[in-house]
Amino acid sequence: KRPNTYQEDVANQMERQLEQYNGCILIASTGLGKTIMATEVTLRLFRKELIDSLIVFAPVPTHTDWKRAVSAANVPLQVFTRNLLDVPEAKGGGALEEMLIALDEADEKSVIVVDEAQYFANRYAQPKGKQRKRERESYKRLMRVVQENGAYIILMTATPFVKRARDINNQL
Repeated sequence: KRPNTYQEDVANQMERQLEQYNGCILIASTGLGKTIMATEVTLRLFRKELIDSLIVFAPVPTHTDWKRAVSAANVPLQVFTRNLLDVPEAKGGGALEEMLIALDEADEKSVIVVDEAQYFANRYAQPKGKQRKRERESYKRLMRVVQENGAYIILMTATPFVKRARDINNQL
């Protein structure tokens, strides 16, 4: 799908922010085409040879939409459920291993998209019983791949403020 006029304007801004800051946040109401806009920006970066792969973390019901949108653009894609980002390595499993390998291989020529980024409004896991407050695995993993490996990141959400103003800062 080709973006319409307002989506084109948003994609232009996203592209500038990605090239300047290596990241951006796309806040748009449900149904306004966040997937289309993120795919358009990814395609532009791919055509400029700034990227060569895309990793998407999204809710399972949107995986087919992502695969359909990106396959038309011919950008190499891996799609994972966003919940997988918080699964401890000790839990293991094929999907977790595949995700960890993808993150380890991600570099300055990779784009990571976090669809429904409001899921990450809480930087710290809620302690159970006498447990101490600890940083979520998702933060450690994404911060490492973005800061150390230089991957681009696109955060997408329709609801950046979950409960408090600091929710958006946690996402950023």
